[in-house]
Amino acid sequence: MPQGRRKQRPRWPTAVLALLAIISFAAPAADQVLRVSTDDAWQIAWLKEHFDVWSRERESGAWLVRLDEADIAQLDALQIPYVVDIARAAELCRPVELTGLAGEGDDFIAGFPCYRTVPKTHADLAALAAAHPDLAAWRDIGDSWRKTGGTGGFDLFALVLANSLNGRQKSPFVIIAAMHARQYATAKLAARFAEQLVNGYGTDPDITWLLDFTEIHIVAQLHPDGRVIAEQKVTRLKRKNDDADFCAADTVNRGIDLNRNSSVLWGGGSTSACSQTFRGPAPASEPETQAIEAYLGSVFPDQRPGAPDDLGIPAPAAAEGLFILLHSFGELVLFPWEQTPINSANQTGLRTLGRKLAFFNGYQACQDCLGTASGTAVDFAYGEFGVVAALDSTLLPLGRSLLFATGTDAGGSGVPAAFLLGPGADFQRWI
Repeated sequence: MPQGRRKQRPRWPTAVLALLAIISFAAPAADQVLRVSTDDAWQIAWLKEHFDVWSRERESGAWLVRLDEADIAQLDALQIPYVVDIARAAELCRPVELTGLAGEGDDFIAGFPCYRTVPKTHADLAALAAAHPDLAAWRDIGDSWRKTGGTGGFDLFALVLANSLNGRQKSPFVIIAAMHARQYATAKLAARFAEQLVNGYGTDPDITWLLDFTEIHIVAQLHPDGRVIAEQKVTRLKRKNDDADFCAADTVNRGIDLNRNSSVLWGGGSTSACSQTFRGPAPASEPETQAIEAYLGSVFPDQRPGAPDDLGIPAPAAAEGLFILLHSFGELVLFPWEQTPINSANQTGLRTLGRKLAFFNGYQACQDCLGTASGTAVDFAYGEFGVVAALDSTLLPLGRSLLFATGTDAGGSGVPAAFLLGPGADFQRWI
């Protein structure tokens, strides 16, 4: 497929739509990455339902979509405009080459020696807590899908960081990484953030202040079942958890998208079991979702009156807490509501905080620039507890980090302030 090939904005012939069921049974072919240029809401929803939509380019507005080469015929049939991204397709299909570093494939992901495996991440953070008991605690917060079913699996852990000796009341901050298994950079960033905080306490004044006045909860590997699959060469595009009751025969595509499975504003994700955004059979159907929702309930007080899915009720100006869900690689800071383009009652404060965070690293702060998404963890945190600084951050491909903490916003927006603590590692682009 030549670079630069484009199609015109579609009309929607009913007869063409009927052909899609036939076209979709074409034999699998090589993966392709397309840059799809459309603002049509129907087209965007259709792409998300049927294919692997990665992100949206900030400047061009094009959607990055992975699909089999044979599936391009479906876009042609609907006259959806696209360009083949040759460079990204080549990167996607390149062989993973071992670097020869000691421990690769055991402690670090083969071909990506900057990224720790699930066991290595857990071991390092548990050791950090054991070595610094006055600053860190290692908590078991639940079980993965496979562990609940007795087919292997993992415990789910949170690392809690705070000065436990000063007796001060502390504001809560929760950061969750690796909700989507293939997003390698997020778990690494969360672990590095923890290590920077512990190692800098007592010498770095900002870090010392943070741990004296803030209780920071870091879940570096939210669903390790899927992550260990994504750490393997042939299944590195695994995104969802590994619930084998859905799309069981397909290792990469089986499971539930945990960021469509939350119990607040659930129901708008895909109903197709093999879709990358499959919402699951019911709200909070997955043990990972249940574990993180229960854990958030143990950390955050309920500060927002009314029903969690009442879109018009604000959290009070005095509400405390910060919740950040890390993704890659969109260069975005997203804030509630994610399920709808309707502004939340705390829109001004959320937008202010999002812009403050985005200022430090050149990201874009927005509510629905990736379209809407139902059943997200960010909407749960805001809707259920009134965490007015509930944010969904998508990382930059390379070079700049998101390292946040909380305090009091002198601007009077009613949300915690945010500070950039320092540079992180360079991160390979992964989605």
